[in-house]
Amino acid sequence: MLDKSASTTRRCENRYIIEDCDATHVTISYRDGEGQRVQHGQLADLSTHGVRISLDARLGTGLHVDMRIRVPNIKLDVTWQATVRWLQPRDAESWWIGCELHDPVPVKLVHDLAMANLLNRRRDPRYEISYRAQAKWELADEAVDVKIVNYSKGGFCMLYSETTSFPNERVMLFLPTDDGTVKIPARVMWQRQFGERYALGCAFSTIDGFVQFRDVVEPGHAENRRLPFTGPLKPMSLTRWVAITILVLMSVKSLEMISRKSGEANENALQRMMHSITSVFSPPAREDSAENNEAESQQ
Repeated sequence: MLDKSASTTRRCENRYIIEDCDATHVTISYRDGEGQRVQHGQLADLSTHGVRISLDARLGTGLHVDMRIRVPNIKLDVTWQATVRWLQPRDAESWWIGCELHDPVPVKLVHDLAMANLLNRRRDPRYEISYRAQAKWELADEAVDVKIVNYSKGGFCMLYSETTSFPNERVMLFLPTDDGTVKIPARVMWQRQFGERYALGCAFSTIDGFVQFRDVVEPGHAENRRLPFTGPLKPMSLTRWVAITILVLMSVKSLEMISRKSGEANENALQRMMHSITSVFSPPAREDSAENNEAESQQ
């Protein structure tokens, strides 16, 4: 018998979103008044004690079901007994079904889904980039060309033309810079095929791997910045060149006139100041000297 009071406390558990629902197959078996019934759907997310699935059928809350989850890409096949706890319309033809599992989800299952890039359990943001680099596998003789498409604090994702001996294969990443090449060790953690190429999820092997990686791919590399391309710059017309030239000449002439007027004003002010200083410090004329000069002039 399930403890219903415990279901409310389990809402604080980490819930992991399934990034590729099409890769999962869910089979729900249950019995109703018409006998044994089977419904098929997909896995949307899961936590330690619960899952959310999409079904084309509406199930009643409190219904006990047998659940089978398969992921053929990683040969995953698990079964649980569960109880339907809630349901919501997904669209006009399907439903979201929330089920409480009678037994907890094994940690290894979460790990396997994450390694296959089917489940996102990262807590750090992921930054989209486009950066050309080279990678050399541990037992390879030469480095190969790769393209890095995103990164986070834990690692990065790169595109490569061939598959690898997944998982945990060591690889050395070579990042070209203006001053040479930066080497960053990493491990291949998962891989998925996209058309003719493979996406490889890699984890940094050293503590400072993220800092080295970020310092290379982000600053000072205009060709890798995430800016929209607006096309080549168009040359200016002759009319625009003439207008700009006239504005520049008028500005220069105005500055010369302002400078000339300022110079004349400063010169007049200096003369007035010197006259004032001279009048203050010059000794006053004595009266007896003035009388002597007048007498001499009469003689």
